Amino acid sequence: AFTSAQFYKEIEIAGERICLFHYPIEEWNKCHRGSFHLFGHSHNPKSTRIKSGKKMDVGFDGNDYMPIEWSEVYSLLHKREKTKHH
Repeated sequence: AFTSAQFYKEIEIAGERICLFHYPIEEWNKCHRGSFHLFGHSHNPKSTRIKSGKKMDVGFDGNDYMPIEWSEVYSLLHKREKTKHH
C-alpha cells in the first residue's frame, strides 16, 4: 500500500507547499510564506486538530478513523495567518 516512509517530507499539491512530519513543529520550511504543516503523533480530537498558522493534525484517530482529503485540509487552513519566522 505504501511506496515509501519518511520522518519528514515536503510535497506540493496544486501549487501549495506542504511539509509532512510525524511530530508537530513550530516552524517549517517556508512557513512564513504560507506553506502548510501536516502532522500526526498528537492524537488530538477533531475539535482541536487545527493549530496555529497553517498547521493541522491529520492523524487517523483524530479524524473519525478516516483519511482526510486535501480539499478539506485546504478549505480549513488556506485563509489562516502565515506562521511568523523568528
